[in-house]
Amino acid sequence: MDSKLGLLHLESWAGTTKDPVEILKETPKRYKIRFLGETCFQGKFTNGKEYYVPKYAVSKEIVNV
Repeated sequence: MDSKLGLLHLESWAGTTKDPVEILKETPKRYKIRFLGETCFQGKFTNGKEYYVPKYAVSKEIVNV
């Protein structure tokens, strides 16, 4: 499978962040992603972990990692 790069947009009380991710799999409503850098997601620091997120939270922009 051909993986793609994108940005995960997270909004919190502290503002909006854009984190680089690798899109591994696509379902009708979600993407399975892997974080490319270390970030705080769901209260945990993630680096290389995989999650399912809604499609509207990921943009397929050009990412400079």
